[in-house]
Amino acid sequence: MRIRNKLALGFIIVVLLQVVITAVGAWRDDKIIPVIAARAAEDTAGAIALSLVRQGESIRTPPIYANPVALQHYINDLNVLKKNNIEVVNRNKKIIGSVIPGDVGKIYSHDVNNQVGRTIRDGLTRTFIEKSQKYPQGINLIVTPLRMEQGRINGAVIMEYTPLLEEMAKEKEKKIKLMIYLTFFCLLTGFGIAFFFSRSVALPISKLTAAVERMTQGDMDTPIAVKRPDETGDLAKAFETMRKGMKETLLKLQTEISDRKLAAGDLEQRSLEIMLLSELGNMLQTCLTAEEAYETITRYAEKLFPGDTGAVYQFRASRNLLEAVSRWDKSSSVEEAFLPEECLALRLGRVHRVDDVNSGPLCPHVHKEGSLGYSICIPMMAQSETIGVLHLESGQAKAGQREWARKQWTAEKQRFAVAVAEHVSLALSNMKLRETLRNLSIRDPLTGLFNRRYMEESLEQELLKAKRYGRSLGVIMLDIDHFKRFNDTYGHEAGDLVLRELGVFLQNHIRVTDIPCRYGGEEFALILPEADMELTQQRAEQVRQGVATIRVKVQGQTLASITVSEGVAVYPGNGPTGQDVLRAADEALYRAKLMGRNHVAIAEGASPETEKPS
Repeated sequence: MRIRNKLALGFIIVVLLQVVITAVGAWRDDKIIPVIAARAAEDTAGAIALSLVRQGESIRTPPIYANPVALQHYINDLNVLKKNNIEVVNRNKKIIGSVIPGDVGKIYSHDVNNQVGRTIRDGLTRTFIEKSQKYPQGINLIVTPLRMEQGRINGAVIMEYTPLLEEMAKEKEKKIKLMIYLTFFCLLTGFGIAFFFSRSVALPISKLTAAVERMTQGDMDTPIAVKRPDETGDLAKAFETMRKGMKETLLKLQTEISDRKLAAGDLEQRSLEIMLLSELGNMLQTCLTAEEAYETITRYAEKLFPGDTGAVYQFRASRNLLEAVSRWDKSSSVEEAFLPEECLALRLGRVHRVDDVNSGPLCPHVHKEGSLGYSICIPMMAQSETIGVLHLESGQAKAGQREWARKQWTAEKQRFAVAVAEHVSLALSNMKLRETLRNLSIRDPLTGLFNRRYMEESLEQELLKAKRYGRSLGVIMLDIDHFKRFNDTYGHEAGDLVLRELGVFLQNHIRVTDIPCRYGGEEFALILPEADMELTQQRAEQVRQGVATIRVKVQGQTLASITVSEGVAVYPGNGPTGQDVLRAADEALYRAKLMGRNHVAIAEGASPETEKPS
């Protein structure tokens, strides 16, 4: 649709809306004018009735309605001043005052359904229409009671308010005529504006549209010849500038298409590398052990750096040696381990890159071979700490081809390798942190053994396995004899040293599957999966004899020999639950102490709780 048509349609819609609003207003006036007129008449009639009742109270004279002469003068004055035609009747509907003197003394009988009589009885104001042969169109009347102060009703006032309705109707007609005139004026103005806009704006825009269509079809040589001293002229100049710019851009694009085709392969490779790097980060977050993480790094590094030899080196706990935890395309040039000072990247604190063996100093841990291409070492940082090195290297067909090496190892590829190193270092650091936190939560800090909470969880798990496979489970409870004497004689430092040495002994003299725990104080527990009573008792005896050989020195002084008392219990012979087996082993430990300490006692069943000897 053309702009001129849209403008004309818009003005027509506005005019139609105005017509609708005028019609709605007229309809609303028809509904509300009778209501407003009735309310105004009610207020006027009420005021007249009040004045007829109360006039003369201050001078103690009868009210006006009781004085026929004064009443008639009052009615005539109202008719002259306010054009109000009123009639006053008494309680019997007899007219005692009227604008027509001849009606005085007659009974008022023009009210259909006895509206006046009902108002005199109940005191409610009413409106009604009086119709007669003389006034077939009807006269609008309102009747209001003459109510005395005592509440007694002595008659009513009947007032005509047809003139008020006619006056309001005339005002409504004037308003409708004014709205009609405005509507025609707006319609003519709208068509005039549409015609003017069409001539001054729409025509130049049509020319610009045709020029743009030519441009979209590839015609960049035809200039846009719309010259006007207004906004459309400015727009034409802007399109002309755009045409020239697009022409130049098109020429540039044609020369760049071939270059972009060449770069498409590199872009696809970068997209693949980013996807693999994201997968590597996600997989490393799911790894539960360091070995699993190392295997994941190796598997993805072979895809991320195809054709390159490389390895991830990580510091040992002592930080005096870096060892390869992940290697791919295992070559003789990749060392299994090296000292920190043998890597120039660690010395410099940044990436160290060599394009070939003759272009710069190689790290001492890299073998200098004639077939070696570029070599790069990237420090792996996490939590402001160096945790290792990512090493990459590549061979080349002929030695000394530095330009070939530079093309192979671009700045983009170096940034990608640094990103890989960051992902790997962060994952390894997080895994080390998780392992440290887990050890803190399950290990006793003094002895290095598992704590009581871990013991209870492990006991329940091992019991479930034993029940599922029909196997036995042994438990040994052991307590250091006369431990209080060590603290009293040598001090608490000596007591802590005794506990620590016992913890080291238990870790070094049990099976891999056994679970050593510090139960509390100087009391320890051993959980022996798949151990019957005979094996558990045998292991307890070996522990008792081994502990006796421990020698503890404090400040050059050798402490007294350490002995332990032990209680042995086995599932299922000593109870169906872990608490039952622990209780049985604890009671056996109590009997071992009663036997003189440094003994192993076997659980024989539940016994009443008594005070344990220290």
